[in-house]
Amino acid sequence: MTVFFEETDIKKAKSEEGNNSFDNKKMLKSSMAKKKEHDIFLSFKEMLTIVFIIIFTIVTVNPVIYAVLKFLVFNRSHDNNSIDTGTTTIDTKTIPFMDSLTDQDMKSIFVIVITITTSLVGFGLEGFVSVMYMTGEWSDMHENLWKLVNFVFPLLSITWVGLAMSGNFLALPLMVVTIWKFGFPEVFFHLHSGLFHNSYNAVKRTQELLSGFGQILHHHGVAGFIAVLVTGLTQNEIKPRYFIQISLPLFIQHWFHLLKYVPSLKVLYNVLMILSEAWFQWNTWLLVDLFYEAHWIGGNVVILVLLGHNLMTLSGFLSPLEAYYSQKSKGEGIENDNHQDDMNISSRIARMSVKRLSTFKNDYEDKEEIFNDDEGLEDFPC
Repeated sequence: MTVFFEETDIKKAKSEEGNNSFDNKKMLKSSMAKKKEHDIFLSFKEMLTIVFIIIFTIVTVNPVIYAVLKFLVFNRSHDNNSIDTGTTTIDTKTIPFMDSLTDQDMKSIFVIVITITTSLVGFGLEGFVSVMYMTGEWSDMHENLWKLVNFVFPLLSITWVGLAMSGNFLALPLMVVTIWKFGFPEVFFHLHSGLFHNSYNAVKRTQELLSGFGQILHHHGVAGFIAVLVTGLTQNEIKPRYFIQISLPLFIQHWFHLLKYVPSLKVLYNVLMILSEAWFQWNTWLLVDLFYEAHWIGGNVVILVLLGHNLMTLSGFLSPLEAYYSQKSKGEGIENDNHQDDMNISSRIARMSVKRLSTFKNDYEDKEEIFNDDEGLEDFPC
């Protein structure tokens, strides 16, 4: 696997090693061979693990939510076809199974297909971008693009919700690129950090996993939410104002996303996030009954979004505990990197795909294993 280095690290290495660049290349190649299984590499096995987790989560959580709502929460008969859905028999030729479906049944199947399709494309987009980053170098341009994506997020979100309310299916691709942040592999980074970043303490890894699973549920739930809205599945039972009522706090919440990159505004950012999250949770829990009564899919997608937000919120509330254990580790002289700037997505990419020269310091001293062949040395741009 090709390994890239930050420009500052390259300059530092050159200044320390002088004119021995050829020897450095050999030692770096040796170090890479010894550290192939280091946790910051996203190997093919790790990629498959993350993909499996995403698929397994989606496949298992949906039926569980359906069963809980139907048999434990509401525990009453639920007839989605109680409203006249225009099931007049027409002289058509079709397979028997299709003949037995009402118009509302067909629309429900369409919603499910839309939800699965948009989720596959969204998470697949993250996978493709992850692979692209494995063969590229994170730069200031990437960092600025990441911040730009978050800056335009509220406007794009309002646009695709409005399109969906008018029945415009262009809402679907716009929703995918917005929710999945133009492919920036946020979900993949959270899961990778929680599963494979061994230098993190247990609390930090738990935070990463909670954020990762929370985003899986949230993104999949939003895809279903928009599918319900754009197809008009519940248009006879739910007024558009209730879709807006759920979405409004989240639009406003994302106004303040970039504040977390300003250290002096971190406290303000956290306060605004807590207030907007409380508003969203209060709004949405009050509407679960309405959405479920309209259609079981409506209840499912709302619960998915709520569960996703709850997991991500729980991850945030664990931050003081993580800071305590990290400080304790520092006091005991235990080396860790829990307090890299995790709000900065470049640090995630650095941990997952960019091998920093500082990790090779000990390997410079160990000159017993140096390859004698020059094959592949061009992979090291130093």
